[in-house]
Amino acid sequence: MIKIHEGDFDIKNYLDKFPGDDPFVCRIASLFNAYRELIPFADFWVQLDKNKEAVAALSRLGTQFVLYLTDKADLEEIASFIRVAGATSLLMDGKYSLDLECKKETTGKIMRYIFPKPQLAENDRVISPKLKDVYNLLAENFSNNSNLPDCESFCLDISFKQRRNTSRVCGIEDNDGNLVSCAMTVAETENCAIIGAVATGKKYRNKGFGTYMTKYITSQLFREKKKIYLYREENKNEKFYNTAGYINCGTWKEIYF
Repeated sequence: MIKIHEGDFDIKNYLDKFPGDDPFVCRIASLFNAYRELIPFADFWVQLDKNKEAVAALSRLGTQFVLYLTDKADLEEIASFIRVAGATSLLMDGKYSLDLECKKETTGKIMRYIFPKPQLAENDRVISPKLKDVYNLLAENFSNNSNLPDCESFCLDISFKQRRNTSRVCGIEDNDGNLVSCAMTVAETENCAIIGAVATGKKYRNKGFGTYMTKYITSQLFREKKKIYLYREENKNEKFYNTAGYINCGTWKEIYF
């Protein structure tokens, strides 16, 4: 049985029983902490077994869905739900398969930070950048990414999440005050975080800025004793993130409808 968060049915207690250091739980719980009062922008569901124990969770922001599954989840019911839910994309653990017809599927690796606290030289050019500058840098780096929203939607979403401590953004600038490189968390909870949107301007690449920003935001999260993850595309940037202290620990896939 799949139940939605509404009225007298509060899924927070169910989310709290899932492993808080799981990267998919982190994504859903982070979104819940930010958007749970803002229906119709977001929705949240749990799947309950016959003993009314939660075995799966789903979140929706717009038409983008995130799914957390356990080995006890009813995959057939989940697939039927997704088919009628109006999803344009679904992010989930790559070890599970659902009976879904899709236009495209992207896969990659989940990486986890395992090294001791990063040792960084102080740099007074690290700033909290303007979100429009971050967006422009991301658009330059990920121009072929169909998931990148328009600038206004991006800025509203991230600023909203920053105010609720479910996202943070940092950057480094050159002598003229131009944003050179950036990194951010795309999801945060009390004990977990997912780093994303690491990007460097074309003329500043291969100079260590991306590595520095990755280590910088990692060191912030490490001090807060959070489990730290990132998602990378298949066959991309493995050595880069290994250098920053990350190892592969799982797989993800995103299905587009």
